[in-house]
Amino acid sequence: MSAILLRPHGTSSVRWTSVLALITVLILLFWSLPRQPLLDYYTKSQILAIPSHSSLIAATQSAVPLSYDDIYAYEQNLPQNNDSLPFPEGQNGRMVKFSTELFGYGLNNQLQDRMLHSLLAFLSNRAYVFTDVTFNYDPNTIADWHPLNTFISGPTAGGSFPPALAAARVPRAITQAFWESVCPPERRRYVDGSVVNMEKRLSRQSEALDVVEGWVTTLRELKEPCVEVMSGSPVIFDFILMNSPKVLSLYPLFSSTPIVTSFRWSQNVVNVVTKNLPTITGLSPSDLVSRSSPESSEFPYDLSTTLALHLRRGDFEDHCFNVAREGWSYTGWNQLALMPDKYQVPGARSLTSGPELEEFLGHCWPSIEEIVEKVRKVKVEYESRISETSGREHLRAVYILSNAKKEWIELLKDALMKSGMVWDNVAGSRDLAFEPSSGSIPSPEKLAAQAVDMAIAARAGAFIGNGFSTMTANIVLLRLTNGLTADTSRFW
Repeated sequence: MSAILLRPHGTSSVRWTSVLALITVLILLFWSLPRQPLLDYYTKSQILAIPSHSSLIAATQSAVPLSYDDIYAYEQNLPQNNDSLPFPEGQNGRMVKFSTELFGYGLNNQLQDRMLHSLLAFLSNRAYVFTDVTFNYDPNTIADWHPLNTFISGPTAGGSFPPALAAARVPRAITQAFWESVCPPERRRYVDGSVVNMEKRLSRQSEALDVVEGWVTTLRELKEPCVEVMSGSPVIFDFILMNSPKVLSLYPLFSSTPIVTSFRWSQNVVNVVTKNLPTITGLSPSDLVSRSSPESSEFPYDLSTTLALHLRRGDFEDHCFNVAREGWSYTGWNQLALMPDKYQVPGARSLTSGPELEEFLGHCWPSIEEIVEKVRKVKVEYESRISETSGREHLRAVYILSNAKKEWIELLKDALMKSGMVWDNVAGSRDLAFEPSSGSIPSPEKLAAQAVDMAIAARAGAFIGNGFSTMTANIVLLRLTNGLTADTSRFW
C-alpha cells in the first residue's frame, strides 16, 4: 500500500515520513472496515429517508422536499459545530479554511475543488470548513449563495466518517458560521499559498501528489488551531493541473479515502431520483420493487438496464473551440489509463476546418447522427459481455443529461427511437418532476438538477460522457467508486 502513498520519484523527507505514517494509519483503518458506506440522515422528521425495500412504491409517488431553511438548519445543527467538544474538535480543535475556493463557476468545478480541499484537511488531521455554493461571480449577491447540502452530503459537507475513523476522532467538516464563532481573525494563522509553493518547490509542473504532500506537510506542522489559506493565494488545484496528466498521480490515494468512498448525494437529490424512477427507467413502481435491492446503502434500486448520456450544449461550444485552439487533453479522471476511449487534440494550434476539426467536434460537440452511432456501438459492446459478466443485462432505457434546448432533445429522442435499436424508454433531465420554484430563486430540488443527473449517471449500467467535461470526470470517479468497471464508462 505504501507504493500508493509514496511520491512518484521515490524522494522523501523526515517531515514527510510523519505525515505518511498518519495517512497510512488512517487509510488502514478505513480499509479495515466493511464496505458498507455510512448514510447521512437529516433531522427533519417529516422527510422521506432513504426508502426501504418495502416502501419503494410509496417513495416513487411522493417525497417531501427540504427547503433552504431546512438545509441551513441541518448544517448549523451538525454535532461537530460545538465549541465544547474535546480536541481535535471543538473550540481548540484543528481547523482549516481555504479562502481560495472557487465560486461563480459551474457546479462540478466547485464540487471538485471542495472535495480536494477536504482531502487536504483530512490528511492533515484538521476539520475542513465547508462553504456555500454560488453560480454568480459577484460574491456580494447574497440570494445566490446556496448551502452545500443542497447538492451533496458525506464528509466534505459535514457528514460522518466511517466508524473506525470516527472512533479515532478524525475532525469532521464544520460550517463557516461555526468557524467564524470560534476562530475570530485574531486567532487565525494566515497562510500565503505563494509562500507554501516557494518553500515546497511547487509549480504548475508539479505532480498532483507532490502538491498534496507539500500542503499536508505544511498544515500538519502548524500548531495553531485556526488556519486560513489566504484569499488571493494561487488556486491549489487549478485548471492547468486538473487538465494535465499530472493529476493522475493523486488518483490512487484520493479514490481510497472516505472523501470519495463515503461521498453521498443530498437528501433532496435522492428524493428526486426516487420519485422519478418510473420516468427514468420506464418501469412501473411494482416492477421497480421486484428489481430493488434492500442491501443497497444509498439507492435501493438498480439502474443496470439504463444507458446514461451526458451531452453538453449551450456555452460549451465556446469551450470546445478553446480546447481545439489550445490543444488540451481530456480533463481530470477522464485521462485514466484504464478508460477505454482515448483522444488527444492534435497539437496546440487552432483547428478551424478540415477533417481534424470534424473528428475533434465528434468528441466535444457530437451531432445527433454521431450520438446515435456511438450509442449503437456501446450498446453492442456492452451487451456482448452479458454472458461473461454476472448480473449484466440488456440496456433497455436511455437517460439524457443535457442542458440543450428542448427541441434538440426531442430530435435526439426521436432519432434514438427510430434507430433500429430496441429501447423501452428514452427520457431526460427535462422530463423529471421537481418541486416548483417560487419567484426568481429556483427551488432547492430544481437548483440541484445537475446533481440529480449525476446521481443517475453514477449508477447507470452504462454511461457515455464528454471527456473534456469536469461533470463527466466526476461521474467517472463515482462510477469507479461504486464498483462499475471502466469499460462501462465511455466518451464521445
